[in-house]
Amino acid sequence: METKSEKQMGNVDLFSCDLKGFYTASLPKMTINKFNLLVGTNASGKSVIMKFVWFLTTSINNTLIAQKELGLKNFDDLIPSMQALLDGTFINNDLTGNIYALLECKSDINVVLENGKIKSIVINCPPNVTYGAQPIYMSAQTRLLNSFDMYLTVKKYMKLGKMTDPGFDLEELLKTYRIYDIFFFEKMLGYYEKGYKLKADLVKTLKDNYDFKEEVSEIFLNQATNSLYYRNSSGIEKHVSCLSAGEQSLVNMLISSNP
Repeated sequence: METKSEKQMGNVDLFSCDLKGFYTASLPKMTINKFNLLVGTNASGKSVIMKFVWFLTTSINNTLIAQKELGLKNFDDLIPSMQALLDGTFINNDLTGNIYALLECKSDINVVLENGKIKSIVINCPPNVTYGAQPIYMSAQTRLLNSFDMYLTVKKYMKLGKMTDPGFDLEELLKTYRIYDIFFFEKMLGYYEKGYKLKADLVKTLKDNYDFKEEVSEIFLNQATNSLYYRNSSGIEKHVSCLSAGEQSLVNMLISSNP
């Protein structure tokens, strides 16, 4: 838990990269705000930038956990796990160059790559900075609530339990999903398995501001069908596919950003 003298790492303030490979670009300074609009043609790299930001923030968060909980002293010890994170983020990674991010807490990270392999890592964190919640990246694969049903079906077919279970075969699951999708699904299922009750003001916001036709007061995993359902204040239960795609996306985004 964060104490008065500690502060969480926060969001990215600044991103830069100088890369060649499947993504070739030189961005000397890109300011990241709380709200950003990335505009570009298809395959111009909008999603790639967002994935880089996720990779860098996740790497700093994992480093802080390793330092404070496991006593990590040498950043080079993190290269294998960060390489696995990078490989799970990008397919056919052949990047050469460097990527950099500066966070709100004045922590920063610089990663040097050569043909897709991490050659060096430099991370600077003020001593009073602590780790926070797991960063998320919501891709098109995870945007709809009914996408959880497919994920659960794939895991059942592969005979996989929870990610924290001994023997969980992450490599097998990475044949179907990217690592940021897996992290997102697993994090949100942790809420939905217990039944996630929306706060009253959020329920009202969805109805008044977004014109929801159905009241959504709780999202939960139906253990019998292994799929997501929602419940209204009257206790009526329906499968999440009864909500429109837009409604599903809004609920999913609002819950994931304010768990």
